[in-house]
Amino acid sequence: MQTLDDLLKDTLYQYIKKEHIDTENELTQQQWDEFINQYSSTFADQSSELAFNLLDEYKLNYLESKYDRKANDD
Repeated sequence: MQTLDDLLKDTLYQYIKKEHIDTENELTQQQWDEFINQYSSTFADQSSELAFNLLDEYKLNYLESKYDRKANDD
């Protein structure tokens, strides 16, 4: 049986529990649930957009410089 770690091994993911961001415990569980219902799609969309941007940045800054170094070595 696969563990959660096995399933997520090749995955960029983020999950945030209430205690991670409501550190002062200001929201009730009902308020937290309402917050999740209201913002979970937005969080997923923005996380995906950030992932695409970070991959573009990685390719630009790491892969191109790697290929530039290789071309200069030849």
